[in-house]
Amino acid sequence: MAPAHEIFPSPQDIKSNYQIEEVKFKDGTIIKKYIKPHPSSNNNSTTPKTTTTTSSSSSTSATLSNDKYTQSELNNIISHSDLVPGVYEGGFKLWECAIDIIEYMSTLSINFRNTSVLEIGCGHGIPGIYTLLGGATVTFLDYNEDVLRQLSIPNVYLNDINGAKIEQTTKFISGDWALVDNMLGDETKYDYMLTSDTLYSVASYGKLLSLIKH
Repeated sequence: MAPAHEIFPSPQDIKSNYQIEEVKFKDGTIIKKYIKPHPSSNNNSTTPKTTTTTSSSSSTSATLSNDKYTQSELNNIISHSDLVPGVYEGGFKLWECAIDIIEYMSTLSINFRNTSVLEIGCGHGIPGIYTLLGGATVTFLDYNEDVLRQLSIPNVYLNDINGAKIEQTTKFISGDWALVDNMLGDETKYDYMLTSDTLYSVASYGKLLSLIKH
């Protein structure tokens, strides 16, 4: 069970050698996200390249940390598995429902200004970034710290949220849901909670329900 702790963003999290993809949504919103080059790539350029796509799912290559596995074994896990319970929870893949939830929210004309949002299992953080662009403050939650550092935080920096300082509008927490629930405390409440493509194991239902009810 991964311990719960807060990750503090830094400008060093900006990835100058990553490719950039722009995802366009039906309401005209454009969200940028990083695509990390594969470790075997010969691309030595330090200038980000930008491509544009319509809303769709994609995956990225990245590194993962875990005391039980060598880096080679972890690279193999990421390359060939969408998730491994308790090790890698799928955060490096941009799942289709993350796009779908944004398209759905765009039809509701929600005013996110001055609201608080929790994105559970954030991965790339695209839904949370969508609400940030609307003026919300957002807590991004993912099981894997590496996902937050290599994707979620860089993606927030990349979108330059209304010129606001990232530490004033966001919080990033990694860890198991059960431990995050305890960490947040009884006084922490959110106006909206977002999650998509999150549950794949019956054993996780109780922890997610407890976090939401909290």
